[in-house]
Amino acid sequence: MLTVGVFKYLKVGEKENIERKKAIISPFKNGGMFDGASHLIFENAKQLRKNMTAAETVLWMHLKAGINGYKFRRQHPIGLYIADFYCHKAKLVIEVDGSIHSIDEVKKNDKEKESYLIHNGYLVLRFTNKAVMTQVEIVLEKIKSVLNRSVIDNNSITIGEKNSNECSN
Repeated sequence: MLTVGVFKYLKVGEKENIERKKAIISPFKNGGMFDGASHLIFENAKQLRKNMTAAETVLWMHLKAGINGYKFRRQHPIGLYIADFYCHKAKLVIEVDGSIHSIDEVKKNDKEKESYLIHNGYLVLRFTNKAVMTQVEIVLEKIKSVLNRSVIDNNSITIGEKNSNECSN
């Protein structure tokens, strides 16, 4: 760009580059990979990555290499929330729920989180800790089947029974 006085002159092709840059959404802005998450959410996610539950650790051992070319992130910030696992390519959020998720206040928070995610175009899969710990192959097959589906009828899928006797780790 050349500036003469108060006039700015663009070099040939520079206008197209500016328009192209405007079309690219920053991952940190609304609509980006992190959908406007604040630095506090990132700090919280960092702590959660250091303190994963046993079920989250088991599932991560299977997801970290990817599934059918889909890459996953763990404890991924999205807006005001943190997804246990996230695949950006498929806009897939995977939540692993322990016994604490049977408490009414936590259920309410889960519902708000899920509503936000679905409203913003994410697909949400929920698995219980018990399902991950005792039936990990079935959990992985469900994830694979969702990734392979071209049309998804419902943006929220829960796998495993909610059991108040289930351990939260």
